[in-house]
Amino acid sequence: MWGTHTTTLCFRWDSVSITNERMTRHVHVLFALVLLAAVGLGQGSRQLPQDTLAWVDGQPILARELRSRVELMPWPGPVRPSTIDSVKSHALSALIAERLLATEATREGLAMDRRYDLLRWGLTTVLLKDALFQREVAGRLRPTRKELEEGYRRYREDRTVLALLTRSRSAADSVASSYRRDRRSDGASVRGLILDRDTIAVSFGMTDTLLERMAYDIGPAGVATPRRMGEGQWMVLVLVDQRPRSSSLRQEADEQRRVAGQIVQQRLDGRAAESFFRSTLAERRARSESDAFDAFARLVSEVWLEDSSRYRRDAGYELTSDMVDVLHSRLREWNDRQLVSMDDGGLTVAQVVEMFRYETFVSPEPAGVRFQNRLNERVQSIVAGEYLARVARERSLEASPAVRSELRSWTEYWGAGEMLRAVRETVLVSRNDLVDELIRQRESLRGSASVLYEEVWATNRAEAAQIYSSVLQGEPFASLAAGRARRLPRIGPDGRSGWIDPTDDPVVGFHALLADSGAVVGPVAVDNGYVTIRVLGVRMSRPGIKGPELQRSLGPVARIRVANDRVNAYIADLAMRRQVRVEPDAVRRTAITTVPMFTRRYLGFGGSMNGAPMLLPLWEWVRQLPASANWPL
Repeated sequence: MWGTHTTTLCFRWDSVSITNERMTRHVHVLFALVLLAAVGLGQGSRQLPQDTLAWVDGQPILARELRSRVELMPWPGPVRPSTIDSVKSHALSALIAERLLATEATREGLAMDRRYDLLRWGLTTVLLKDALFQREVAGRLRPTRKELEEGYRRYREDRTVLALLTRSRSAADSVASSYRRDRRSDGASVRGLILDRDTIAVSFGMTDTLLERMAYDIGPAGVATPRRMGEGQWMVLVLVDQRPRSSSLRQEADEQRRVAGQIVQQRLDGRAAESFFRSTLAERRARSESDAFDAFARLVSEVWLEDSSRYRRDAGYELTSDMVDVLHSRLREWNDRQLVSMDDGGLTVAQVVEMFRYETFVSPEPAGVRFQNRLNERVQSIVAGEYLARVARERSLEASPAVRSELRSWTEYWGAGEMLRAVRETVLVSRNDLVDELIRQRESLRGSASVLYEEVWATNRAEAAQIYSSVLQGEPFASLAAGRARRLPRIGPDGRSGWIDPTDDPVVGFHALLADSGAVVGPVAVDNGYVTIRVLGVRMSRPGIKGPELQRSLGPVARIRVANDRVNAYIADLAMRRQVRVEPDAVRRTAITTVPMFTRRYLGFGGSMNGAPMLLPLWEWVRQLPASANWPL
């Protein structure tokens, strides 16, 4: 039952607390401070070239843009050393096409709709939050030599521990003493004191820093000092195994030290972030609106339960990025309602939902009070992020090169997508397009049908048009065909074809297959002229090959092909008109490495996003350029 409630989100230096009249307890949430971008770990030591690879409307496309788009997201298809030049050429052609399409979308106002505004607002918010982290937090604390050496020692070794959970400190001490006496014991003497047990693999750099610290602090006795884990719970760790870290066996010592140092630095940044977070958000207030929160929570539950196979995970139900789009659509009447009131303006339902695109939210239960508490906690995180983004705006970080560059990259990607949709929506599939598709499938259709028709052949379009007009006025095919040259030997003097497999005369045969009996079709262009036909009959040797069924099944396939042709021709025309110029020497100098995986970027103060927009597969347009274009790639 969804009852009325009032939720107050109060930001304090030590925690974030929620007081809820309907929820009967206080929930204290320490925000997860997710630190340096993971993509930075792999690229920090590489110098990104600044060479200009191409010009579009007088604006450059730089090598670092190409590198980031290719290296941070998977390339579609296998890449071998022998094909890397083709990959670079295709990737640059795709970037040029994206820039052209995005510019055209802006000219026509296609990208300036509500959905686009919301996407841009959400992205700007997380980029500002991350920029604030990079400016005010990252690197403010530097590790000591002792911290680096300790991190290096721990990084080189993996440990396996037996985790034992007890109800009290005294029970934990008894369990620890038992295992110190005999680490190989099964704990039979203290079994009644143990609530739960689990064997856990521990590596330096894991998210659970308390567990990691306890595991690596285990001394010669092989048992860690018991630690309190929560109300009425104490943990004892027993060392089961220790061995060299598997990944470190493949790394040189300098590389091990570098990675271990990055982990140490990230954790120092976490401490600095916590301090900045507390001081910046002290005494901030926010309040959620009951009815809007109820509607939001109820719909999340409904979507999960309607399609649990799609959203169910081992840890529970996940609110995925594609589910954000579903929620936007189904919360349409609520989208403009305020969900959270804040100092200097609040957040609407649509804005809060949009931010879940960058937040990980998983609930073990798809509904109920515990689910509502978890959802409420995540809303707090979003509100805190919005306050941090406002601080970043006050410090003019929206004008910083990093924010502007990333915002441009994503908005061009979105704009290009909108323009592609607009071009494709204008595509209409003709009978000629369907025949072209049938010709592509010619061999698979052989022996499926026979057609009977009569035809009149003409050598030019004007003569064919006159014949077509005469047929429509009722003149018989036999009289029109009499005395005229026949297109093929099998065509009789009266113009009749006899029963033939349409694959033997594919252009005319497939036009006949698609038409109704008695229909007049033409003029149909053939290799040596034009043909006007009347369909006399169709015999089917296989079910499902009748004209209407063929048109329904072929239509979507033909539409995709026609749309792709239309898009490629459109981009090629834009390239000729928008002063596209390529610097082939700079392209050859640019080294790239393709990766077969999605890269997630973890944002300062929490959240994550794709490392870069996916490159749209837009490179076939180059084939549409006229020879005079002298395209250098």
